[in-house]
Amino acid sequence: MNKLFFSIVIPCYNSEKSISTVIDQIIKENRSLEDFELKEIICVNDYSQDNTQDVILNLKKKNKFVTLVSNKKNLGQVGSTIEGIKVASSDYIVTLDDDGQHPPSEIVKLLKKCSRGNHDFVSGYWKNDETRIRNISSIIANFLISVSIFKSPKFRLTAFRVINKSIKSQIINKFHKSLIMDLRKITKNFSTLQVNHNSNPLNRKFSNFLFRFKITFLYLIKETFFLIIFFAINVFLLFFI
Repeated sequence: MNKLFFSIVIPCYNSEKSISTVIDQIIKENRSLEDFELKEIICVNDYSQDNTQDVILNLKKKNKFVTLVSNKKNLGQVGSTIEGIKVASSDYIVTLDDDGQHPPSEIVKLLKKCSRGNHDFVSGYWKNDETRIRNISSIIANFLISVSIFKSPKFRLTAFRVINKSIKSQIINKFHKSLIMDLRKITKNFSTLQVNHNSNPLNRKFSNFLFRFKITFLYLIKETFFLIIFFAINVFLLFFI
């Protein structure tokens, strides 16, 4: 049986003190898998203000798997993830964060789930293992985002996922200007899987409640504005004409 290739995309911002550890763990855990073969680790430097770029360049010199993509301006997590997906050239694309909160040892579980189920994507989720306020903000954000597109609020939106290359072009076209990448917007053929999670990220604090609320609020306004207008027009026509 021929192995299936997979690429890993990591959006990187000010991660000079964490990205080396993350990449070392990825290679250690995923270099030799039974059904899959690691092809490339695409690090997207999102206009970092520290030495992230130099660190990745040094890693690239030492390791054949590492590829560097450098943004000319700060694009944010989704924009940087899209830039990485653009150059990914494997059967499957894994996306994860640069701070080690997504254990590389869990990648193979997502790959197997996606491949054996012939899914377009599989999203990893975990138990609420962070601070109470962050757990609450996650629950609220997920609920609002799901309800806004009439999807199940039980779905946990995370950046730790495996994507089938068959939906690569759809992702690029749909989310290149989006604040949040909710793949349920382009396919119903997906699944989820509970994975382990590191609640103590490397050299970084989790985003605070106000930041997450801001991103969710801006996303809802931007993504659902026309939906709200359409709904309002229909209500007006129904009751007043």
